[in-house]
Parts: sequence; structure tokens; C-alpha cells
Amino acid sequence: MEKSTQEMLTTDRTFQIARDAAKQYSESRLKVAFTSATPQEKWLVQRIDREDSFYYIVSYNVSARETARVIVDAFDGKVGEASGITREDGELPRYLPMSDAMNRLFTESNRSAKWEIKMRSGLIGLHPVLVWKPCVQSSTPFLPFYQFSVGESFVYLRVDGKLSARLTTGPA
Repeated sequence: MEKSTQEMLTTDRTFQIARDAAKQYSESRLKVAFTSATPQEKWLVQRIDREDSFYYIVSYNVSARETARVIVDAFDGKVGEASGITREDGELPRYLPMSDAMNRLFTESNRSAKWEIKMRSGLIGLHPVLVWKPCVQSSTPFLPFYQFSVGESFVYLRVDGKLSARLTTGPA
């Protein structure tokens, strides 16, 4: 079946796949990250370098600490990469919530005198899902971007708060 006719996985199905995936790391270097951890949140990401390609980043928590993340294909549920802590007291940095992304965009763009694009409140669009492609600004699919449309341009805010006027591919 073509991806374009497939439905995306439901939250319940995605979390079930994530729970099953956690078991495969019980004897790996990520053992600490997945022991006693449960899937808590999923982030939908669109691969903008591939047609109709989407994945979820599923985060795992132990109590209030985020300890691991796994990539799950949003259509077929195939589990991709995993990342996580390797020390028991470790914690992954939290992603910037979508509700804070617009404020961070204005804060970060106002910090730099070099910023080339004029930001006007109320005239900026936010793509409904995160985006990612391999680029100088993010070599890992675990660091996707909020994509904003500003006039005829796109602006990218990585989930850790780093702002970029463009995504650059090729040699740095």
C-alpha cells in the first residue's frame, strides 16, 4: 500500500510500538534510559527532504525526567534510532513546547543585529508539525525544527531554541 493512502498511526498504537521497542534496549548501552521508563509524549516530524515521509519522536520518562527518545515511522510503525541517557541521574534536555515557539522566535531574532528578515507579530505562520532534513543546523533527526513562514521566506527554530534563517545542506 502506498504511504499516501495509509493512515498515520494512532497515539495508542504508537505508544504500544514504543513500549515494545524499549524492551530491545534492556541489554544495551541505553539500558538505564529505558529501565522503568514509559512513553509520555510523541512529536510528529515531517522529513522535508523526502516526499510524504513522517516520523514520530516518542519520549520516555521516569517520573518527571525524560530519559530516552525513539523514532517511529508514522505510517508503518518501523522503529528507527534511539537516544537516551547512560547515567542513572541523567536527563535529556526538554524540547521547546509549540506553545512557546513563537515567543522564542521573536526573542531570538531580536537578539541578533544581523537578522535579515523583518518579523511582524500576527503575520507569521507556524507549520502544524515539526520538520527535519539532514543539514548543517541539525545532523540528527532527534533535533527537528519549528518551521515559520515569514513573507516569502521560511525561518527555522530548532526544538532546543536555536534559530536559523535557512537549512544548509552540503559541506559546512
